[in-house]
Amino acid sequence: MVQLNPTPEQARLLQRTLHEHTACFNTVARLGFASKCSNGVELHKETYYPLRAAFPDLPAQLVCAARVKATEAVKSALTWAKKHEAAYPRHAGQYIGSKVCSTDLCFRKGRYFLHIVVSIAAPPVSPSQEVIGVDLGLNRPAVTSTRQFLGERRWKEQERRIFRLRRKLQKNGSKSATALFLCRSYGYCLNADLNASINIKRKYLASLGTSLAGGSPVKRPIVSDLRV
Repeated sequence: MVQLNPTPEQARLLQRTLHEHTACFNTVARLGFASKCSNGVELHKETYYPLRAAFPDLPAQLVCAARVKATEAVKSALTWAKKHEAAYPRHAGQYIGSKVCSTDLCFRKGRYFLHIVVSIAAPPVSPSQEVIGVDLGLNRPAVTSTRQFLGERRWKEQERRIFRLRRKLQKNGSKSATALFLCRSYGYCLNADLNASINIKRKYLASLGTSLAGGSPVKRPIVSDLRV
């Protein structure tokens, strides 16, 4: 490395050259990342003449040199991303590229985790006159009266961790929610969350004054639905 001792005027020109060269690099890199293109020829075609017009005093050789460096950076970054995408949890793939709202560094059982909260657009929902009961329970994150059991297996560990924490805090010996609802009178059993969601739906319809008989407490069995 050789130290330079430029005059004030030469220093001004050097600073301008560095600024314009960096601007050329950023322009090519931004285009390459956005289009996922790391082909030097294609990036040259897209950026050379616009950059020459934007920085007419910058020698063409430096414009090309900036494009070469940017192409190498884009190619390296895209290769790294492709190699490491497979290491992402499968469920996290759908959130890649989403706006990051907050992050928390967690340490659990000798391992480090990064808890990332992202913001995603609400899915479009078409208006409907159908009424569906939804029960939010511990055994299942959500169960609808149409017999849809919502949730994934990976949620179970989180639920178990919350349960363990709650058990440490509670000293009164309270029992956890029952997974199955057993109707001894009629000899039927049904998932407790499903039974609750059906009752929620019927309670709501009854409150509207519909012809559907309902209004049972949430934990009472719906015998007519159990026979289906």
